[in-house]
Amino acid sequence: MKRIITILCMFLFLNVHSQEESNKTNPAKGHNHFFVSVGSYSGIFTRNAFTPMPNSTSVHNIGFGVYYEYYSSDSWSIKTGLTYDPKGRTSTILDADYKLRYLTLPVLASWHFGEKRRWYLNFGLYLGFLVSSNLSDLGLSGLLKDYDSGFDLGVGIRIPVGSHMFYVELDRQTGAVNPSKSGISSGLMLSRTALSVGYIF
Repeated sequence: MKRIITILCMFLFLNVHSQEESNKTNPAKGHNHFFVSVGSYSGIFTRNAFTPMPNSTSVHNIGFGVYYEYYSSDSWSIKTGLTYDPKGRTSTILDADYKLRYLTLPVLASWHFGEKRRWYLNFGLYLGFLVSSNLSDLGLSGLLKDYDSGFDLGVGIRIPVGSHMFYVELDRQTGAVNPSKSGISSGLMLSRTALSVGYIF
């Protein structure tokens, strides 16, 4: 009897494991995934979302995130999560880094395409909450609002390695609101670009 129970348990484990692997390699309607990522984040202040602020360059940091994705079909999914988003800029005049760190909630639609739909395109909105900055150290405390929001666009590819699934993604956030209080510095926006690698569970 014990032998039969052991065999049944092994069969169920292998069946569930096989299904999970199939879900990762061949996702279809109703499948869902959790995944994590880490990457190189490059932030900049811009004028009207696209033109970099004069006398400034990008500031670079490490960011990371956790995500949940639900497939509404084999080609489309909805993705959300929580990311640690370093942003800011480097002033070439003052020789100072403006370092801003946000917790960001993205809500994205993903279109999966190509061979076995390994490629995907993300697009949607994000809302970020300022959790820390070095502005007080620079005598600029109270300059920015506690939040940022805008548009998110990214492209990536899922890469199978044995029984595991990884991915590489290039992602861009473009601010849609002026993050400064009382409209200081008209047209100011926050943007950041991230090149990330991640693991799909």
